Amino acid sequence: MFPSEFRPDRLRTLRESKGWTQHRLADLVEVSPSTIGMYERGERKPSGPILDRLAVVLGVPIGYLMGRTDNMGRDDALPSDWVDAVYEAMSHGFTPDDVRKALRAYREILRGS
Repeated sequence: MFPSEFRPDRLRTLRESKGWTQHRLADLVEVSPSTIGMYERGERKPSGPILDRLAVVLGVPIGYLMGRTDNMGRDDALPSDWVDAVYEAMSHGFTPDDVRKALRAYREILRGS
């Protein structure tokens, strides 16, 4: 089921504000660069799991991408240096699933301390 209010303009603005290409964002959320382009042009809407990954990687709540809020704050966003580390790990052969597992484990460690 597609979100009915997805805001493609916000996706593009956020990506560009980070200086990322469509290819880089696509790598981080595990879709093709052409899919990111279709999202940004409003030709396609991301599914729930993809929308969640977009929100986490871009550091905004899903509601912001959906136009439900203008609040860009998100308390579970990846710090910008983590995003770079994720991209680097993936460029060295780690799968997105490997990276997610490592980040989950790290968050659990942080919660326990």
